[in-house]
Amino acid sequence: SSLAFGDINGDGSNMELAVGATRFADDFDIQHGAGSNPNGIGAVWILSLDTAGVVQAAGQKIDTSSLLGLEVGDQFGSSIALIKDFDGSGKKVLAVGAARDDDSFTDGGAVYLLFLAKNAVTVATFQKISAASGNFDGEFVAKLLFGRSIAPVGDVNGDGVQDLIVGAPGEGIAHGAVYILMLDSSGTVASQNKIS
Repeated sequence: SSLAFGDINGDGSNMELAVGATRFADDFDIQHGAGSNPNGIGAVWILSLDTAGVVQAAGQKIDTSSLLGLEVGDQFGSSIALIKDFDGSGKKVLAVGAARDDDSFTDGGAVYLLFLAKNAVTVATFQKISAASGNFDGEFVAKLLFGRSIAPVGDVNGDGVQDLIVGAPGEGIAHGAVYILMLDSSGTVASQNKIS
């Protein structure tokens, strides 16, 4: 349901495709209730492509095994954006939305910043941004669906760290919103602006 494309593993040669599957649930997930929830936990696959655009391997899956805290119904993979050089050090970050995350509010939503290991597609560390994480103090409500869409926006405030635009369509409320998140080098929110 979402895509990002680029040299994700940093090898300087073949490109990778990041693909979100919001309704994915593996055997572990099903044993813990995902089978009864149509929204699933979700996952992201990183697929390596050759110069003809053919997938070269089974791919690296990023899901509950690498991101503790995902729950049934979160829809991890709702949106994906690749930030090629997060803070001027060459660090690559995948921003991944989980639009039905339930931190503090049912379906309030969240964004995960996945800091990737050098020359790999494994997650070294991550930072979650939600109503309860990441120093975000925007206006959260139930069914906000924060993280349904994400786009890198460059270094808006000139501090050397790339920033994000995050969509929150507001299913179940009168209107949605767009948040411009100014990030610090750890991936937490230094400041934000709301457009609604």
